[in-house]
Amino acid sequence: MLGICYQRFGAKFSSVSLTKGSKPGKSWAKNRGLMAAYATTKLSSKGQIVIPEDIRDSLHLKEGDQFIVIGQGDAVILKAISPPSIGEFSSLLNEASAQAKKAGMKKCDVKVAIKKVRRKK
Repeated sequence: MLGICYQRFGAKFSSVSLTKGSKPGKSWAKNRGLMAAYATTKLSSKGQIVIPEDIRDSLHLKEGDQFIVIGQGDAVILKAISPPSIGEFSSLLNEASAQAKKAGMKKCDVKVAIKKVRRKK
């Protein structure tokens, strides 16, 4: 059996087992909300790889997208990252504000901390 891991837009990992030599079609992967089963690519002399077009299309990846790269054992995992939406960012700010208030921080404490960090650069 050949085990393959998929990750889609921040969702938890799902694993799919295939019989060696089998390759499900795009409709099989699409019906399960997964990207194309697998593809091969090569590492260039400059350390670059090409993500195959069908995978880029299915994940809506475009030029300039950023990734977290994780190397573990003999695997390389690429996780697309994107800035939070306005709603998510607002929620994060509200949570941070509540935590700061709970800890007894004031706006002047934040300003002092920012100045201190900026002097170190």
